[in-house]
Amino acid sequence: MSTNEFPMIPSIYGDERPRKTITELKCLHCNNIQVRDFKGGDFIFKKINDEKCNKCSRFDLIINSIHDIIDPTKSKQR
Repeated sequence: MSTNEFPMIPSIYGDERPRKTITELKCLHCNNIQVRDFKGGDFIFKKINDEKCNKCSRFDLIINSIHDIIDPTKSKQR
């Protein structure tokens, strides 16, 4: 297993709903928050040099947080 791959952690919620991991980016210039899918190698406070802010177009982003959410595109219909 490479350092960029982690095993899936079992759900602590006791359900089988599909989940996905998202990364929240914050612009250090204008404080804009934007969200994207998690990429291997992401970690909190990492400076992102190859993506620009959606608001001010600067390449001044850091990873603010990483979240595991229920994937709305794959949720089961009840």
